Amino acid sequence: MNSVTRVFAATFFVCVPFLGASLVQGQTVPTPGAAAAPPRVEVVPRQGLPARDVALLVSGQQGGQIAVSIKVFPSASAGKPERIPWIIDIPGFTLASMAEGDAMDLELAVYLLSRGGEIAGHEEDTLHITDIPASWQTGGGLKLLGYVDSSRPPTDFRVLVREPSSGAFGNWEMPVPTRVGQSIRSVDFGFAAVSDTQGGSGAMVGTGFEGMTGRSGLLALVAPEPPGAWLVVGIGGARGDAKDAPFSLAGTGAVPATRPVVRPGSVLKVAVLGEGLPGFLEARAHVIFSDGRPGAACSARIMSRLPAPAGPFEWIEVAVTLPADVPPGEHALEVTLRPIGGLDAGSVGTHFRVPPSDKTDVALGWPGIPIDETGKVVTLPKTILGVRPSEEEAPPHLKAAYREAVTRFAADGSAQSLRALVEFERAALAGGSSADLGRLASAERSVARSAAKGSQQALLGLCLIHLDLYREHSRDQSYLAIGHSRRIVEELAEMLPSGAKDTDGKRLTADVLTVFAASLQAVGSYASAERLFVRAAALDEDNVAALMGRADVLERVGDAKHTIEILDKVLALHPDHAEAELRLGVNLRRTGRDGAAREHLTACTAAGRPQWIRAVAWQELASMLLADGHVKEAVRMLREATTAIPDDPQLQVLLAATLDRTRQHRDALAVVNSVVDNPAGATPSARLRYAQPPQDDLDAIRHRLDAGRAQDLAALVAANKEERS
Repeated sequence: MNSVTRVFAATFFVCVPFLGASLVQGQTVPTPGAAAAPPRVEVVPRQGLPARDVALLVSGQQGGQIAVSIKVFPSASAGKPERIPWIIDIPGFTLASMAEGDAMDLELAVYLLSRGGEIAGHEEDTLHITDIPASWQTGGGLKLLGYVDSSRPPTDFRVLVREPSSGAFGNWEMPVPTRVGQSIRSVDFGFAAVSDTQGGSGAMVGTGFEGMTGRSGLLALVAPEPPGAWLVVGIGGARGDAKDAPFSLAGTGAVPATRPVVRPGSVLKVAVLGEGLPGFLEARAHVIFSDGRPGAACSARIMSRLPAPAGPFEWIEVAVTLPADVPPGEHALEVTLRPIGGLDAGSVGTHFRVPPSDKTDVALGWPGIPIDETGKVVTLPKTILGVRPSEEEAPPHLKAAYREAVTRFAADGSAQSLRALVEFERAALAGGSSADLGRLASAERSVARSAAKGSQQALLGLCLIHLDLYREHSRDQSYLAIGHSRRIVEELAEMLPSGAKDTDGKRLTADVLTVFAASLQAVGSYASAERLFVRAAALDEDNVAALMGRADVLERVGDAKHTIEILDKVLALHPDHAEAELRLGVNLRRTGRDGAAREHLTACTAAGRPQWIRAVAWQELASMLLADGHVKEAVRMLREATTAIPDDPQLQVLLAATLDRTRQHRDALAVVNSVVDNPAGATPSARLRYAQPPQDDLDAIRHRLDAGRAQDLAALVAANKEERS
């Protein structure tokens, strides 16, 4: 095996040079000439969490009103196999908008979850912040460097930041990266979780590319920030002077940043944290623009190579010069390392933002990170942060009231009956205690078991009702009810299969879990969505929607190797599955298998394939030609593509940009004008369709469930009436 193909669990992250004296915990470097006292933070450990915080965490509600950006590091990068380092940045405009005077409190809860949803480690603190500067309105903010020690290999990282006076919060989950050779799959971990300025939905933005290894890394960039803008605080044993591993970048005197906002033409220092790296390497870099024009190579030079301060890793420092014409917006940077004279290579990447030219402070680029506005979605470990709900028998009146409310909605299907059922659950959980959660869950389980005795169809009807309840609670942001609903949907679905030979029951369970997982996937709850897709596929091996859903999740977190394996399974079941073949071709290209990628992508351009699939395949094939320097061949291919699909704007823009590279400026202008002059006739870009989770197979499941819904609800009504009699 080539040495590079053993390498890439390489870890990249952003650091910001200190501009002055070293920081100590809870202090910043004062801005020259500033008279105001620097902000300070007192960290007070918390003993447990109140029920409201527990409800937020277990709901997995992605986003919130507090903007946050997060990075998580792999095990052993802090010197201990069980120690997981992390960085949380809270930009100043979020803090300044919530402060009362110049002070505020923040509640912090960080959890590591192992596969199966068990808690592997946690940290809870209250942060008392004083002397918040007015400058935080435009830049800087609070930077938390912390550790959580894990009792078992963690798979997911979950964090809650909450301001207790207003109730504002930020809540996120993401995969935990793993090292080469470990049993858990290696995933990219360049995630940013933010909220919009109105306190809308949050979203995680995954980053990363893969090389020949099928292992991912995280890339982050060195970007200068205003001196003294960031208040650096140590959490969970970490120091606030940023000298601990892995924050210190081998003693270079820099503070790592989680979400780079940079200027065109900047020279960026990229720090590579890797193990088993080959002896002699060269670096290359490539910018991928978000506006669809062909990417641009940029200068990349290895500056130094040092042992890491802790663990089995070492550092490679690469200087990358961005092009001077990068437009405002969010773009991708890909960095490739290869042995000098060798053919194999490993590539990793990240997204970075360029602020508008009228913004003097790069920190103002934060609010522009794209936010998914499709709605609120919840996630939940199988246990509520280690506290299992009570299994005691529910009070008879609670069961009777629940059965009556369910029966009424199943009978008439009205919005009024649904809202009555929603309000019933919220009233039952009004106390906010684990006992309230346990009693309601016990009542609903009891009614479900009674319904199942009548028929499996009745239990399926109850599952469908609870999918409706989950949606309603999520829309209303009722976090206690969201956490409860999240658990009950899974539990009722798992009651459907009554035995090992119950094929129909297993298929129904898989269908319900797949539909539920897709709703989590839609707004970035990838870790929980993947777990449910895995369970659904285990119950029903022919559930292509679950396989496609999981492939999409893994692709989004940068795990192209396992994405390819799943897409191969889909094509083995359905060789003519066009979207699976397209996604396979795209991911083969990302892993450097260009020959196989061209074969599958070319097949996707055939007449009879959906137009959006043909459009994306032609874009990928043309980009491959451009990357290899075959510009004239790319022009010929794009001419063919735009003739076959004249309404796709992305193909037209790519053709215009390619013509411009060949100095055919008049032809390029004519293509651009054809797009500008006919906006009404243009269809949405096929790339937008590709960016969405796969829907065709999922829609087939939804239609199947909807087709039987009336009969399922009628069976539930009959079962409940028989139970009452």
